[in-house]
Amino acid sequence: MKRKIKNWLICMLFLMGILITEINVIPMQNVFAKDNKQDIEYGIETSGNLSVFNSEQTVYAADTSTAYTTGSSETGTWIHESNGKWWYRHADGSYTKNAWEYINGKWYHFDKYGWMQTGWLSLNGKWYYLTADGDMVTGWQKINGKWYYFKNDGSMQTGWIRLDGKWYYLNDDGSMQIGWKKINESWYYFLSNGSMNTKALTLGSRKYTFYSSGKLLSTEILITRQKQEKSNWCWAASSVMVGTYNTNSTRTQSDTVKYVKGSLINQGGTDSEAVKALNYSSNFTKTGEIVRPLSFKNAVSSIDNNHPFEMHISWNGGGGHMIVGAGYDLEARSVRAIDPWSDTKTTYYDYSSLINGANLLTGTGKCTSMIIY
Repeated sequence: MKRKIKNWLICMLFLMGILITEINVIPMQNVFAKDNKQDIEYGIETSGNLSVFNSEQTVYAADTSTAYTTGSSETGTWIHESNGKWWYRHADGSYTKNAWEYINGKWYHFDKYGWMQTGWLSLNGKWYYLTADGDMVTGWQKINGKWYYFKNDGSMQTGWIRLDGKWYYLNDDGSMQIGWKKINESWYYFLSNGSMNTKALTLGSRKYTFYSSGKLLSTEILITRQKQEKSNWCWAASSVMVGTYNTNSTRTQSDTVKYVKGSLINQGGTDSEAVKALNYSSNFTKTGEIVRPLSFKNAVSSIDNNHPFEMHISWNGGGGHMIVGAGYDLEARSVRAIDPWSDTKTTYYDYSSLINGANLLTGTGKCTSMIIY
């Protein structure tokens, strides 16, 4: 019976002057044949009755001759072409092109040919994401290992967003930020779930505090303090603290003094000798340089780069002392100083007092230079 219907139909279409490449009649489904010569589509039902549902030129099935319906609703039917693409035929035979359509509770977008789109979609300066099934996503979505947030209208969010009492930051490409991010000249830290951190935090060899706004307030490098081994070896102790930090070097104050001075003489050192000592104690993995005068901006930058530095204090009465800078407080504009003298307690010194006159345990003086790397 099926063969008779098919043969009869082909004959009828042939007599009408229409060239048909293939017709498949499948029970319980509609079949659409494409006239490759005239670009006109004809609908065929399993009853054998011919009905032309669209006599206009079409482009959505340009490379196929047979299409199969896979499901339908009251308003239309999804069509899956042999080229793997989908389109949606309305009850009147029309289809959506270059626009959104709401189908069975979900939004879909169709290109200018009427094909259903998937993946990333850019429209009017906004980005959307369509699943492999074509439906538009909203809310949090993990795509290729990264998290994105899409508004209720489906557009991708960028910048700051507050959800359930927590703040998140989405980069220009929409990806959720994790870890450190500098935003408008301030540092923020975002936890592994993307939420902005506001609590004290220790990461590796550094300790951080934050404002309630999430902005970084202070940073401390947890460097191991060394007590100077001789009364005039403050430069050697400071150079070894800075030089060996975050390296595999085990060079000591005695090793360093002998390298710089040629013997274990109990003698102070110049800035140039301190640079030489820093380089040596780091096993030449660091290259020190002298910066004059002390700059709070340079101090913050060095600490942000995980680089402690040396500060040369010139005593008001002559002579000097070398200490280590290993942290800062932005609100107080102060520098955390590690003093190698005896059992001196590590403390913060206001930046203005460091450059104008600070009271240390062993005297009063100004910071006239810093040694960074």
